[in-house]
Amino acid sequence: MKRTNITFKRRLSLQPPFESQLVLRDVKKMRIIELEEHNEKWSKVFDNEVGVIKAILKENIVAASHIGSTAILGIRAKPVIDILLEARSLNEVDKHNKVLEELGYEAKGEYGIKGRRFFQKGKNERTHHLHIFESGNPEIERHRLYKTT
Repeated sequence: MKRTNITFKRRLSLQPPFESQLVLRDVKKMRIIELEEHNEKWSKVFDNEVGVIKAILKENIVAASHIGSTAILGIRAKPVIDILLEARSLNEVDKHNKVLEELGYEAKGEYGIKGRRFFQKGKNERTHHLHIFESGNPEIERHRLYKTT
């Protein structure tokens, strides 16, 4: 079977899916992402994690949305919970990086999108992606659209 690779800016290549598996190949290490049938627990995991994060960021959080493939009923998804937070101030978010790191999140800064704070949890076995934008940033709506289109 012939494989076609697509190269991304971060030097990753994507090989076409075989059944429920996507293979991301990094120059230094291989990471396999399994797609799973939709799991009802994902919305509960989202709710629980948002509760923990809101307890840290408190009144700075304006809104929280479950986005990404785990938020869409009836489709296979990589089992990574994508959380979109709308915040009053990114400077206030930055002050809590250490506490978020204690919860297992790795702060990645803007990570390619100006005006965002991105965190990932779970290292190579990722469980959560946290996207935080200040209120009014047009990226908020663009990220929410992934759930509805």
